[in-house]
Amino acid sequence: MNKLNRYFIVLNMLAFIWVIGSCVNDDFKLPNISINEPDISLNNITTFRAIISRLEQAQAKGELVAVIDEETDLYIEGYVISSDRAGNFFEELIIQNKTDASNPDEDPRLGFKIEVNVSSLSDTYEVGRKVYVKMNGLTVGASNGVIVIGAGDGKQVDQIQAYQYKDVIIRSTEMATLTPKVTTIEGLSEGDENTLIQLDNIQINRHELAFTYAGEKGDEFDGFRTLESCDTHLSILLQTSTFSDFKSVQVPQNKGSMQGVFTRDFGDAYNVLIINSTKSINFEDPARCDPEELDCGLASTIGTGNLFNENFQSQTNNKLITGNGWTNYIESGTEGWEAYTATGINASLGRSARVGSYASGDIVNIAWLISPAI
Repeated sequence: MNKLNRYFIVLNMLAFIWVIGSCVNDDFKLPNISINEPDISLNNITTFRAIISRLEQAQAKGELVAVIDEETDLYIEGYVISSDRAGNFFEELIIQNKTDASNPDEDPRLGFKIEVNVSSLSDTYEVGRKVYVKMNGLTVGASNGVIVIGAGDGKQVDQIQAYQYKDVIIRSTEMATLTPKVTTIEGLSEGDENTLIQLDNIQINRHELAFTYAGEKGDEFDGFRTLESCDTHLSILLQTSTFSDFKSVQVPQNKGSMQGVFTRDFGDAYNVLIINSTKSINFEDPARCDPEELDCGLASTIGTGNLFNENFQSQTNNKLITGNGWTNYIESGTEGWEAYTATGINASLGRSARVGSYASGDIVNIAWLISPAI
């Protein structure tokens, strides 16, 4: 290649670089990511209690849900208490009407679960974020034992879809500090569902200390671990999703306090506590309150003096215990003893018998399971 051609190529490259460089525009602007306070009149805001009253009125008429069909704009305002950042909540947003539990008689602290067909909601609605929910056209009902808000056709509560949720759940500029209700296991009630609570002086049951939160073979969809009170020895289940990013972490070995959302399990069989992340747990006290145990070992043979034996294997799950000499006597209310099988980490030893009055509507429920005469 001669010298002239080399100069020609160099000049062309310089021209190309100049053309490319001339296309770059340094005059650009950052996107506007600020949040403006919504222009919502106080006259258009109603209370959580008023929404619950509408559902109660609908249920009194035999309807399962209540549709908010107001012609004028109607909003509720609340604070986000759930986060899906760690994967322990999914396509749902839990809000409560107050930042704390003060003045419970004048203004009870109440909560709702909002069904939204969107993941990563915590990117938009952080814990503590105040939000307004536009209720027009939404459906309110009960699902898995707690009150939920969503879309729907008047027969059931469906998810609010991705194309509309930001017009329904509107962010405020306010970020609040949430103060959980400090209570005890026996002090929890239906009024505390979908709200942030704190339990003190509690621990994981000693028989589950070797387990992870939800990474065991028997954990399906959720793992359940037993939280027990060192003051009363009552217990409540800690529910953790098998999709959470801490499912394979070993449960804490000490005792202490825990904050979480009080709710019901998917089958509406148990009260449960769901945490946003392991940061919600403060178990730093190594002085556990386990009872003293005496291990007598296993008997080498089966005794011959058994007066009565029953394993309930002949019974049918979720049906009243009958036959084999049993008397299933309901003294008061509508609920009797029924056969039951639990799976997962807290599995029953085969089929067992249980009785419960949750959601029965009974003011009093007394039931006796009487064995055959011995």
